[in-house]
Amino acid sequence: MQALNPAGEMAGHPMLWNDVSQAISAFFEDLKEHNLKIMKFMYLFSEFGRRVHDNGSGTDHGAAGVSFVIGNQVKGGHYGEYPSAKLKIWNRVTWFQIMTSGVITPC
Repeated sequence: MQALNPAGEMAGHPMLWNDVSQAISAFFEDLKEHNLKIMKFMYLFSEFGRRVHDNGSGTDHGAAGVSFVIGNQVKGGHYGEYPSAKLKIWNRVTWFQIMTSGVITPC
């Protein structure tokens, strides 16, 4: 689902993700056109995150972020355990704990 502004145009955050998607697609297509037969994947992540519970002021930055592993040889799915959604636990989760819990597994 895309968010549209009053003029019917894609707006803000969805527009930025559309740009990212097109750039990633072009990158992998370029690799394909140059017959690069290497095992290839891309890991994208954001250091920006939010807390589980919104505080309503926009200052609720926290460790709940996003990351993606993209590629033809990536075995998709969710790996590991979700941290507890209890606020007292999330206040103690560090970015390092989140980033070091990921697993990349080729097919």
